[in-house]
Amino acid sequence: MSPPDPLTRALLPVLLHKLGNATQLLTGLNAMLSLEGGEELFARRSPDLSRCALNLNELGWALAVVGSGAGGDLLLERREPRGLSILLGLVGEACRRGGGVRIQPPADVPALAPGTLSGWELPWAAASLLLAAGEECDAERLEWSLEPCDSGGWRMTLPGGQGLAACAGRVLPLLPGAEWSIDGGLGVLRLPATWLRSTGE
Repeated sequence: MSPPDPLTRALLPVLLHKLGNATQLLTGLNAMLSLEGGEELFARRSPDLSRCALNLNELGWALAVVGSGAGGDLLLERREPRGLSILLGLVGEACRRGGGVRIQPPADVPALAPGTLSGWELPWAAASLLLAAGEECDAERLEWSLEPCDSGGWRMTLPGGQGLAACAGRVLPLLPGAEWSIDGGLGVLRLPATWLRSTGE
């Protein structure tokens, strides 16, 4: 049996923590309903229930991506346009909780197009590369980017060394149509234009 990949190892504690927070909130809301006058209190807290439902939806998707990266086929036809934003944000949180480098996602993370592979490969691969770059970074903050190219397509640029290169070798077979290169000490992942959409579109 092969060991869990680095992304799974990094994200599971964060996912467990977030699921625990959601469980505590739901337990508290449920307890309100058993109190005298609890229905009114519950009604005032209904926005919390809505936010919790949205969080659990995202966490369920992220867990399915981690499971798919480990060899499962868990997402079936489910697509999540915010997939990149969700996974990249979790990597940043995992590094912060581990006392590592600060990783800030771009202000406008592009949305996944509906026909991008099976829906999980690009978020999993991009998050894996970001984690590998963060583990090699000795600065306080990781300088990286994900932006459209002038010639069309998208480009993810990250600093890194052998660890990043090894990670790229593992994830690139999952991204047919993408290209990887090293340019001046920076790893560059080039993606087809049809895979992502600007949030303003």
